[in-house]
Amino acid sequence: MSADFIVVGGGSAGAVVAARLSEDPNVSVLLLEAGGKPNTIAARVPAACGDLQQTQHVWNFVTEEQEHSSKLLEGKRVHMPSGKCLGGSSQVNYMAYVRGHRSDFDSWAESGPFPEWSWDSMLPFFKKAEDCRLPRDMPSLLPVDPSVHGRNGPISVSTRLPVLPASEKFVTAAKQAGHAPVDYNAGEMMGVSLHQMTIRDGRRCGTYEGYLAPIMGRRPNLRVLTGAMVHRVLFEDTRAVGVEFSTPGVLWGRSRVMKAKASKEVILCAGAVGSAKLLMLSGVGDSSHLKEKGVALVQHNPHVGQHLQDHCMTLVAVRGEDKGKLGSLRLRDVFSVSAALQWLTRGHGPLASSAYDASVFLRSGLSPEHPGPDVQIGFFASAGKPEMLKQNLRIESKEFWKEEKRGDVLPLPHTEVAILVPTLLRPLSEGTIKLRDADPLSPPQIDPKYLSVERDRKVLAEGVRRAVEIIRQPALASDSSHVVLTADTRKEKGAVREEAKKSPDTRSLSVHESTETLDPDRVAQGYTLTVYHPVATCRMGEVVDGRLRVRGLEGLRVCDNSVAPKVVSANTNALAIAIGERGASIIQEDWQGTRKGRGVGGRGGEKVQSGGDLRAKL
Repeated sequence: MSADFIVVGGGSAGAVVAARLSEDPNVSVLLLEAGGKPNTIAARVPAACGDLQQTQHVWNFVTEEQEHSSKLLEGKRVHMPSGKCLGGSSQVNYMAYVRGHRSDFDSWAESGPFPEWSWDSMLPFFKKAEDCRLPRDMPSLLPVDPSVHGRNGPISVSTRLPVLPASEKFVTAAKQAGHAPVDYNAGEMMGVSLHQMTIRDGRRCGTYEGYLAPIMGRRPNLRVLTGAMVHRVLFEDTRAVGVEFSTPGVLWGRSRVMKAKASKEVILCAGAVGSAKLLMLSGVGDSSHLKEKGVALVQHNPHVGQHLQDHCMTLVAVRGEDKGKLGSLRLRDVFSVSAALQWLTRGHGPLASSAYDASVFLRSGLSPEHPGPDVQIGFFASAGKPEMLKQNLRIESKEFWKEEKRGDVLPLPHTEVAILVPTLLRPLSEGTIKLRDADPLSPPQIDPKYLSVERDRKVLAEGVRRAVEIIRQPALASDSSHVVLTADTRKEKGAVREEAKKSPDTRSLSVHESTETLDPDRVAQGYTLTVYHPVATCRMGEVVDGRLRVRGLEGLRVCDNSVAPKVVSANTNALAIAIGERGASIIQEDWQGTRKGRGVGGRGGEKVQSGGDLRAKL
């Protein structure tokens, strides 16, 4: 088995790379993906995104025990799922489409220097990927700057319609707290907006639907092999010449180990966890670590698997009035015949969104060196199914899950609950990815070291305070009975009513009183969770160069979020897609002997255009 290019991982970035490189009929591409096709109905229904985290479509990674965070989670470990299917995490995420702040990319460009990665250089590739379907008649809820959005690209970007009352109240409350409406994808993010979502006609639109499904079986120069678990990259001296991988056996369940040869390049697109793991399994990494695990050294690089950054978040839940005035989604609204019919016939209704409906982007005042936001406060207009939340969040506190009609967050069928999600956008803390052993099937050791730097703890706690500030605005406070509290997150001292200290029944407290009782530091360090945005484990400047070539080696690149020098101020799926677009263009430029800006599959010197030829297949 052989090809010009072997792409390892068909996820958010890998699907893009394979699709763009195979636009040239003179180039052969082999795409190897460990998972399968995301063809289940749950993979299409946006509201089912939480359920996908316990399916065959994900790698169910769990972190090492955390020292400074996650104190109220089971074993102080965080569930960190990652997509394991064609389309990768774009098929299992909550579908928020957020690019990042202009300064995120300009700092990348300056660090190399890597001029290919500045905001102005990356914007055409964001636009190229996008099929903007956002309404332009909702400027107070969803401002849209058409000059920064693409048309006719593979990934549709839309929003939930009709807007849920609770989500509109959140945006209004944020404005009352001083946050102006903003198109957060225009480069300057500060403010509030409903989310731009990777949804097409009420159905998820990941990189499988956008890039691969229209061309699989239609391009003879593209071969897609699913169920292919890559073990290692093969080298001749310091040149990558192929990969070793296994596929499920037909007889007796035994897997078959195979090899594939690459005449031009091997391109790793396995994500921040997978690409670092593969490099180390292939002998590229810290020599002492590889020796300890019994892996033969090919290239010493102490930075592989280091510098892991991830956004971490915490939870502030609000229970609505019994009369249903909050306007969030109740379980009975989502799981109903009416909801199913709305989704099937019109692509509308409760099933047509993840309920992750809006965000505020703000500065805490504690990160003076960064001109962009360092806190995001996301808004979930539903709490979801309790059994799903227990599995995904790993929250250990019994009080959090109690099924009494008192201070619990457990969403009963007739109860309205909304969750605000303060998120640390610009962490200083860095973690690691390490091999557990030399077995390719063993999960790696993931230690994100959340909140290990004191400033991170302060910024996330400030995010909790800002979330409380929004909750206390008239638009939300008038229709919310209280902020959900547990004994673990209450202040030990301070302005707390005596009855609040005596009784766990927070239903008797107003929003004002229950927020006075909340301890932001305990919330931040107790319920610390991942937002599923790991980056920087193969970062530019130390593991790869600005053209994504692995340093010290030939014929090997990495093209996914692991190459980011630092995490951006945004949900990272849009980033992965844009890295795939930019990386594919760089590869094509290098092999055609030109470094002029041009689109993959086009001719030298052409400008990057939105869409390319993929939309013609839809």
